[in-house]
Amino acid sequence: MSRDAADQVLAGLGAGYDRIAAAMFALDSNPALDFLRGGGLTGATATRWQTLSCEVDQLWAHFTVLNEALEQARTIRNANRPGDPQWTELGILLQEPAIGLNGAGMPADGSSPPATWIRLWDLAQQLERRCAAAAAFLSELDAAWTAVASRLGPVGEALDAATALAAELGVPADVEPAAARFADVHQALLADPIAAAPGGRFAAHADTAVRDVAAAVDVVRRRLADMARLRDSYPQRVAALRRLADEVVAAERETADTFARVTEKILAPGLPARPPPAPPCTRPPKGSTSSAGAPAGAGSPTASPRPNRTPRGPRSAPPSCATTPTG
Repeated sequence: MSRDAADQVLAGLGAGYDRIAAAMFALDSNPALDFLRGGGLTGATATRWQTLSCEVDQLWAHFTVLNEALEQARTIRNANRPGDPQWTELGILLQEPAIGLNGAGMPADGSSPPATWIRLWDLAQQLERRCAAAAAFLSELDAAWTAVASRLGPVGEALDAATALAAELGVPADVEPAAARFADVHQALLADPIAAAPGGRFAAHADTAVRDVAAAVDVVRRRLADMARLRDSYPQRVAALRRLADEVVAAERETADTFARVTEKILAPGLPARPPPAPPCTRPPKGSTSSAGAPAGAGSPTASPRPNRTPRGPRSAPPSCATTPTG
């Protein structure tokens, strides 16, 4: 292997190593990886993490082997030149399958013969592809987790506000059923965000669960808000009731005074005594004199004949009391 060929291979491996190092750093510092390492996963997310966990361990092991082999090749290149005995070792390291892997795909540790051998260049290319695949899964997980968290966040904030108000009102138990329901939905969805929001889009079952718990929290919130309004308006309501009670008392007092005055006047009206009844009146008998003892209708020289009278209807009853003509 010529010096130029060795330098070309080493330059390519060095550039690849730098890209892999950056990818590994981004992978290890990804918040989604921290979330996966936190545990408590279920469903599709747990299955994917089980595979990725082994993959991440292999990536770091292969990255370490790549770094060690690259440093060894550079050392040989700088300390030797073509024709030296170790230059042949450099050619084998850069061109031949010189990296041994065991049956699990991890670098062989010498305790047993390697199951497979791989070239250093192939190892570097595989590391780049596998880092990109792991990063893609973490991006998918991050999108799913963000979608779930963004839907649960407002519900959690409303629940926190309701919990604080319930404690202020002295009825913390009123929030407990909604809080327990929210905790169940929160745990179920965030334990398996890949199934809840694949690709960052909410699945139907997850959407229904969030809507139902949000409605339950809203019912509690509105009930507590009504209680708070009653509490806040209590002084005004008491004042209004007191005014109304005062008005009723005043009206009752006025009614009692009026009743007393009326009763007093009825019992002592202050009118004159009732006069005695008048004596009964009598009609003059027939044939009584109409003047100075002369019989009525007796051929008096001054008597004039009775004029004819137009017949009238039935005469009204005479008054019960008529004054008797005096002589």
